[in-house]
Amino acid sequence: MPVTQINSTREAIAAATYQPDWFSARDAVNATGVVNYSGPSTVGSAFSVSWQFGRSGPEYNVIRSYFYFDLSTISGTITAIDLYIRAQNGGLNNISVAISGNGLAFGGNGSSALTSNEFDINGGMQNDYINSQGVGWSAGSYNQFSLNANAITDATNNQFLILQVIDFDFDYFNNDPTPGGPININGGFQAFFPNYLSVTTTAAGYPNNVMGVTSANIDNVIGIATANIDNVIGV
Repeated sequence: MPVTQINSTREAIAAATYQPDWFSARDAVNATGVVNYSGPSTVGSAFSVSWQFGRSGPEYNVIRSYFYFDLSTISGTITAIDLYIRAQNGGLNNISVAISGNGLAFGGNGSSALTSNEFDINGGMQNDYINSQGVGWSAGSYNQFSLNANAITDATNNQFLILQVIDFDFDYFNNDPTPGGPININGGFQAFFPNYLSVTTTAAGYPNNVMGVTSANIDNVIGIATANIDNVIGV
């Protein structure tokens, strides 16, 4: 089965920082800061949750990452998708992650850079893209995630994927970290390594009827699998 590497063509982070309480940070409609990247970059805090006591009281921060993958070149039927993200060398990288679809980021279809008003997690977060959320982030290597049927369906229907990578324990669950005291959990990305999808497909095969028999009911023609047949007698 063919396997195709699709590198991300848009990457960005967005943050709500120095907020007075957890919900002002986590449920912010607009980010206080957005950075769009033209290629893989070293980002020390690519997705993070933290809070600490500042001069004026508690300060809460939430950072999220976003990726766009153009799948318009994929032909055949998508049967599996694996996501590879290269983690930062060193740094904290002490976080568990959740990966979901996002319907707001990059204009909703990859047509534009991420903007501050696409930060809203309640309006943007869609289906889970991995079945077992809360995967530990490993520093200094590629982190591999097997995406689920939700991602495959979206990729097939839309010919692109937009996904977000966020903290699992607090951001994903909207779990206020205040009772546990100040925290700083964080995951980072490393420059010069593409973040990509590995897309597995099966060939579409011969689509036409043969002597009145529909292609759906034909496994092979003279011993050749229909997935390997482009035409029969020129058709």
